[in-house]
Amino acid sequence: MGRYLLIIVVGLARIAKADPIELLHATDAKVTVSSQVANASIKPSHLVDKDLGTAWNSRTNDLVGAWIEITLPPKVVAKELRLTIGHTGKGGKREDWFTMNPRIKHASVKVGDATLNSHAFDLTNRGLQVIDLEGKVGSTIRITVQDIEPGSKKSWREICVSELEVWGTAPAELVHPDKPPPVAVDHAVEIAALCDPWTAADDAYNKETSRQERHPSCPTCVDGPGDMRGRAYCETQPIAITPSGPWKAAALACHVDNSHQGDKECTFNFLTDTWWSGPSTTTRPYKTVEITSATIGKANELVITYDGQVVTCRPDATCK
Repeated sequence: MGRYLLIIVVGLARIAKADPIELLHATDAKVTVSSQVANASIKPSHLVDKDLGTAWNSRTNDLVGAWIEITLPPKVVAKELRLTIGHTGKGGKREDWFTMNPRIKHASVKVGDATLNSHAFDLTNRGLQVIDLEGKVGSTIRITVQDIEPGSKKSWREICVSELEVWGTAPAELVHPDKPPPVAVDHAVEIAALCDPWTAADDAYNKETSRQERHPSCPTCVDGPGDMRGRAYCETQPIAITPSGPWKAAALACHVDNSHQGDKECTFNFLTDTWWSGPSTTTRPYKTVEITSATIGKANELVITYDGQVVTCRPDATCK
């Protein structure tokens, strides 16, 4: 389950004696989240769509430590944050996603170089809760989850925020009420997430092995406790490219299965509008694939030279 959301809103403050603040919609701002759930129907833009029925969802198991960072343009001053601490939407059968998903119990907030005291949230409040930025000023604001309240649906392990608003002051030329800022996912986290399927498979294997050890006569067991095949292994390697055209990031994901003797299989992965996998190569376990160069050609082809070989990939998800 996963949904995304954060409304960065920078509004025009009409300067008066009380110096009022307003909701800010500054399209020159930028929002980055630590991760996103593996669900194509849940988009980063849900973070700023002003719809309490949708929400930002982090990558599964990205709970404590998950973060949202706001980068403000010059002359924009944020005064406070207002956010929901969970998913306030309902399911098709009126399921309560607020109590079924994890909720944020405590979070730290950093404004520029200043770190505020840990903020505690009301776990029963489904509305927008206020974080006073205490007069701290900086071009970046990062909210980091420190503690959570688990949801009733134990398999749903994502941070959800249905709305996050930034309130403050901004010059009129930076205020665009109908154009929310773009929301991006941190590429380093996305690349690391390429190993998630192997991590999940490894966890499942180890749980089954533990179950077999507790119940060795289990009739459904495939491998007995005396036939342990070792742990699965996976690593990711970012491929250095300068983002251009449709190409946003590239990486190599290498894994071995639960076999001591298995070769390492490495698969090229590319981020354009979404992640997709290109060709794979096989090496002996723990041998690094050496990438010599990666360049973007005139026809928007990404050309990678590695271990004396060349692979050329196009944005239409074809490689040769």
